Amino acid sequence: MKRKLTHKFITILLLCLYILFSPFSSWAGYTEFYMGGPVVVHDDNEPSKVIIEGNSVIVPAKVVYGMNDAEIKLLLDTGASKTMISTDTADRLSINLDRERKTRVHVVGGATIDAYIVRVKSLTFGIHTKRNWDVVVIPHNGSAIEYDGLLGMDVLRGLNYRVDFKKSIIVWE
Repeated sequence: MKRKLTHKFITILLLCLYILFSPFSSWAGYTEFYMGGPVVVHDDNEPSKVIIEGNSVIVPAKVVYGMNDAEIKLLLDTGASKTMISTDTADRLSINLDRERKTRVHVVGGATIDAYIVRVKSLTFGIHTKRNWDVVVIPHNGSAIEYDGLLGMDVLRGLNYRVDFKKSIIVWE
């Protein structure tokens, strides 16, 4: 009888420790499924450094495709329905665009451009990570810019954040 109680006690203790220290605990964050893909959400609202240029907010991010990753800068763009990266960024990730889905994208001014839809392994910005997420790859034509793509509403929707322009941070709430 004593042996059965000891076994049950140890089993319950191990289960409690697993729950406490597993990826599902509030300390480690938890995974939500939202907008077609999982998001790793952390309970802390640690601010993220951003680059402020005039009224533009440029968010440092990391994108992973296959075995390759790249540190990139994305312009926070609430007018963009999808998150986009440039073909230069796709080249840095060794993405073969000939094997990806083709699409057409409508841009400001009414023009339509050819683009590709690519599923990346992950996209991390601030305290958030989107996994198995579709991004649009578009060519950049024109003068050089300070960012590698757009952080669009497909990612920003449902997230609470506040930009502190004076401190150059985003506070994730």
